[in-house]
Amino acid sequence: MIIKTITVLLLAQNSSLAKRIRTSLYYSQLRVFKVVYAKEQTKALELINSSSIDIVLLDLSVANAKSAEFVNRLRHNSPKTIIMLLCNASDGSRCTWVY
Repeated sequence: MIIKTITVLLLAQNSSLAKRIRTSLYYSQLRVFKVVYAKEQTKALELINSSSIDIVLLDLSVANAKSAEFVNRLRHNSPKTIIMLLCNASDGSRCTWVY
């Protein structure tokens, strides 16, 4: 059985959160995840344009006034990529986008 590697782009400012997610995916049962990491939206767009990204994990703490535009650019540049939002309910943020 051939198992495809799933490339995950993690966009998060919190490096400890990024490390925990990367470690969790690395030790997943099938070990099929390759995680690339960006702290800023511009770096994430560069990675989307230069790599084959299957899933984007977007930490809403990175969100700003241009986040909707950023997500639209992700969708335009890579329409088949799954975008998942990470939010911390204790910080008052709300997950309102689903892509």
